[in-house]
Amino acid sequence: TAMLHDLVERLASVVPLRIYTSAVEWAAITMQPLWALNYLHWLAHYSEHVAEPDCPPGWGWDFWQFSSTGHVDGISTNVDLSRSNAPADTDAALRAGIGADAAEILRLTT
Repeated sequence: TAMLHDLVERLASVVPLRIYTSAVEWAAITMQPLWALNYLHWLAHYSEHVAEPDCPPGWGWDFWQFSSTGHVDGISTNVDLSRSNAPADTDAALRAGIGADAAEILRLTT
């Protein structure tokens, strides 16, 4: 996990960073390092039939992508659907487009 930690630290020094992954992938890739607790957690768990996503032990979630097949008026293709559990100021900043660039998201899923 040292190489991953170094990559995350370098990215976080340049742009706001969120870690996007699933609980299973995170455990497989990182062995759940403590340093990751300092970042927002955006978990992928595709289900509309559970109250919250599966989280690695000791984690909470800030954002939960629960679908990749959502529909939005004016968009003809499927879109990702997510829920927020983040602090209000963080959620408002993301909704306003601050930090929404794809280069700012470290996507750990395959």
